[in-house]
Amino acid sequence: MLRYLQAQRQQTEDKIGQRPIGVAACAVLDELIRRTRVLAAAVPADAPLTLAVINNHFSDLAATLAFISTTLRKMADLEMEGGNAVEVRRQPLLRFVARVRADGYEVADDFTVTDTIDWAALDGGSVASVEVQHAAERIARAEQATIYQQRIERMAREVAETEYGYAQRIRDLIDEIG
Repeated sequence: MLRYLQAQRQQTEDKIGQRPIGVAACAVLDELIRRTRVLAAAVPADAPLTLAVINNHFSDLAATLAFISTTLRKMADLEMEGGNAVEVRRQPLLRFVARVRADGYEVADDFTVTDTIDWAALDGGSVASVEVQHAAERIARAEQATIYQQRIERMAREVAETEYGYAQRIRDLIDEIG
């Protein structure tokens, strides 16, 4: 069981360990590993089956194995549910970012939205009406960039809050471990 938990922890860390849900899952697995080590120290895997081992440790072994199984099942359910809930919020965010980019804006990793139009290349020379029109368009696009950025930030917050909420629910399994 100890080797299984250690392998599961490594797999979780490799796959999603950098995300809040992965960090929380690794914390739960660390606690399960710690408890399993305590039990393994009392009854080594290669210990002969004796009446003393049966009387003194089998009920603890059975209870620990049942508890580990239940905790892993709950954690897997929360990871799946959390992943689905995050994806439900992430997809509209990605579609909206694609739409914003299609409108001629760039969206940076920090969700900063900037206009990609090269206004200098559109210089109307000395035609005053063209310059006024470009100035108005620049102002309108800057305002639209701000509106887009605020919406993207709000959507990104919803994704993060959902992910952190599920991470906390997974972390709360440690309290159930006691």
